[in-house]
Amino acid sequence: MIRFSKFFIALLLCGSLYAQNFNDYFVDKTMRVDYFHTGTKGSEVFAIDQIYEAGIWAGSQINLLTDLNLGEYQVRVFDVSSGKLIYSRGYSTVFNEWQTTSDAKKNYHTFHETLQLPMPKSTIKMAIYRRDKKMNFVEKWATEIDPGDEAIINKAVNKPAYKITALMENGPSSEKVDIVIVGDGYTKDEMEQFRKDAKHYND
Repeated sequence: MIRFSKFFIALLLCGSLYAQNFNDYFVDKTMRVDYFHTGTKGSEVFAIDQIYEAGIWAGSQINLLTDLNLGEYQVRVFDVSSGKLIYSRGYSTVFNEWQTTSDAKKNYHTFHETLQLPMPKSTIKMAIYRRDKKMNFVEKWATEIDPGDEAIINKAVNKPAYKITALMENGPSSEKVDIVIVGDGYTKDEMEQFRKDAKHYND
């Protein structure tokens, strides 16, 4: 008779919970969701501003469901046809920091926030959860997004007005950590010097 320890069974269950094939639900692109976050000290509402198709997906293609339990908020993405949770990430906002101020007791304020998700193949439910007083995540708002609806997905190519120079490439973004060196303090005429300095300190 083969016996399995409770610990081993727990590992198997954990592995089956988080194992997921990226290509089953996503394509290698980024969905950028810009939205308005409005409220007072004791209230909050959400409204979509714009949704963009924004380049390749630079996040992990393996760890799609977070198990870190971090952040005041958590975004969860569900496949509408199956109801399956296919992506989640925790995060925090300036909005919830502002809610602790005296201004939030008497005034409404709107913050512009952005979520970046892997581009889904089919319609999703994107839900935003927030911790309650017992620190459990509770759904605060949700909306359905059809990635094939050109009326709501802006697919215009977003070409930056500046040149990006690769200093070191050790593999695809989905498997590595991207580090950006920003030329703060350099003028437009000093960009070549900035690139030389960045290369020098990178080496």
